Amino acid sequence: MDNVKAIVTEFKRVTDYIKNKEPNAELFFTARSIMAYRLMIDEGLKLGEVAIMLNISEEELSELVNIARLKMEGRQLNFLNIFQQGRWLKEMREYRQLTREQLAAKISQDTEIEWVEKAENGHVKIGDPRIIYAFQALDVKVGRYFFG
Repeated sequence: MDNVKAIVTEFKRVTDYIKNKEPNAELFFTARSIMAYRLMIDEGLKLGEVAIMLNISEEELSELVNIARLKMEGRQLNFLNIFQQGRWLKEMREYRQLTREQLAAKISQDTEIEWVEKAENGHVKIGDPRIIYAFQALDVKVGRYFFG
């Protein structure tokens, strides 16, 4: 919890620098994005919790986390990496506040909860079309992940 408090405090300090239009605002914006990412991903906190802590909207927080993900993961973004697919699938399912059972039902009536669990853990075959259907069920446009 001390780490969370430290990150939140630093986030607010950096936000003040940006609001005051410091010359290095772009660097501060990147740092701010990475702090938001750390709270969500590294600390495992929920979107709503972090948004309240940082006193920003959930939409702004999502944008910051996506910016940081691109900065931190860089060229590692590869939709053909099944473990990364699984991590994204789980993040998006939780963001949409769906259970695995609900997601399975949205994919197709034949999709089992166990398949969703395997997919989230990166244990499905590359090219399994249900991956695409899963992301579509979560309203995620996956085409952008195929083309860097």
